[in-house]
Amino acid sequence: MGFFGFMYRQKTAHPAPVPFHDLSGQTVLITGANVGIGMEAARQLIAFKASRVIMAVRSLPKGEEAKNQLLKGNPACDVQVWKLDMDSFDSVMGFGKRAQELDRLDVALLNAGVKKQAYERNNATGHETTIQVNHLGTALLSIFLLPILRQTATRYRKPSRMTITASEVHMWTPFKEQSAPNIIQELDDEKTWSSPDRYNVSKLLNVLWARELASKVDSKDIVINTVNPGLVQSSLHRENTSAAEKKFTAFFGWSTEEGGRTLVNAAVAQGPETHGGYMSECKPTP
Repeated sequence: MGFFGFMYRQKTAHPAPVPFHDLSGQTVLITGANVGIGMEAARQLIAFKASRVIMAVRSLPKGEEAKNQLLKGNPACDVQVWKLDMDSFDSVMGFGKRAQELDRLDVALLNAGVKKQAYERNNATGHETTIQVNHLGTALLSIFLLPILRQTATRYRKPSRMTITASEVHMWTPFKEQSAPNIIQELDDEKTWSSPDRYNVSKLLNVLWARELASKVDSKDIVINTVNPGLVQSSLHRENTSAAEKKFTAFFGWSTEEGGRTLVNAAVAQGPETHGGYMSECKPTP
């Protein structure tokens, strides 16, 4: 999928609304749920009558503000705001352990992510921030969520779901670091950092991680897939300083509602044939 094909599809392949799926009684967890496509996915899943939606957010006040907006669509939904800082392994593990205490978890949508325009090192973990948040934190959380997802599938005799937000740009990186003796250590080195390639690499790691995780999990228990939400006019691009990039996003970018549709489609509408797979434009894509 080349760059010109990407631009063409951004203008011609707008995601359609996802047909109604009754999620009555189900619990949904979404990271990065207070802004952008995460919030829009939450809005749509609430409209599908999800009984409980857990919004994983870095800022509790901002999460509560988003919750109040979302409840306008379905005041009966039990919307909970949980703190999660993907920059911190302690926060991720604490969140994961809390999630394991739920009575059920049917859908986990791991959507939190950052797109940095300059190199940043996380002082607590020692890792470059984009890799820390987009890959390492997400991968760690996915492991903690497997037990409760599997328990829910066994109890209710239907597969639970885990969807990780990836991106088409995972195909655009040469991934030079792959030949290093220690790939993560190489990615942490400021000398190897460049934008937008570091973000592209993080999305490739999402795809590879989901594929590997799916190989260890039966799709009868948990359907695991990744999804390309497309280029979306969202807060992911808030650090962009290039006027040209801003104009490009404004012209080619989808709305957050459209981006949210891709997440919802992958998380609840697609079948077990997408296990380990990658979704783009709401369909399985090699």
